[in-house]
Amino acid sequence: MCNHGAVQVLKESLRLHPPVALFARRLPEAPTDVGGYLLSSAVCRVVVNVRALHRNPNVWSKPLEFLPERFAKTEKIDPHAFVPFSAGPRMCIGQRFAMIEGVLILATVLQHFSFELVDKSPKASDEAVTMRPKGGVVMRLRKRDGC
Repeated sequence: MCNHGAVQVLKESLRLHPPVALFARRLPEAPTDVGGYLLSSAVCRVVVNVRALHRNPNVWSKPLEFLPERFAKTEKIDPHAFVPFSAGPRMCIGQRFAMIEGVLILATVLQHFSFELVDKSPKASDEAVTMRPKGGVVMRLRKRDGC
């Protein structure tokens, strides 16, 4: 797998399974128009449901399918449609490190091992501050030939 492919796989994994399900933001002092509604910071906080946004059929074609090619450089993706690390001035400061580390781990591990999902039943999410599959994910690893 080339590094471009690893980046696409990692981004698509983060789209379907974002590490953080929700984040909240305070509105500016002045009343703000959000989708035709005038919201005041005195009474409102905005909560972004990242998982729902990343699976929204108005934003993503075939939103429930794993399609890493949607992150090819030829595809145009609205920067506000893909926010696994939040967005704006309060975006996760570790985003670049996480992406570099994730791509390196993914590319390195896949060179040496193949993975087989043992339990293919759907998993519920264990949602706290970060999301993870309830009960974990059981995989069978096989060393690739020649490794």
